[in-house]
Amino acid sequence: MEIQDITGEAMREVLEYMYSGTCASLETKAEDMLATLFRLSDRFLMDDLRAQTANAICSIITGENALRLWDLAVNFKQEDILEALKVFCWT
Repeated sequence: MEIQDITGEAMREVLEYMYSGTCASLETKAEDMLATLFRLSDRFLMDDLRAQTANAICSIITGENALRLWDLAVNFKQEDILEALKVFCWT
């Protein structure tokens, strides 16, 4: 099976999670990597990884990335991220 739209780094993270059940230091990953892992976890039906990346995304919300994260949350119907964004924007 060939998967063309995934970077090697992202695939390594997914495989690490598949074999170990953990994804190292999600809190320190860049926004783009977290968004990629979130999308991949949704694609591969990895609910635990999806929840972990959603939590990590909630912790990195800034004024600069709020709109991008809102788009991600709406497209994937991720209520936790949407709630965190609402709190961020209205406080």
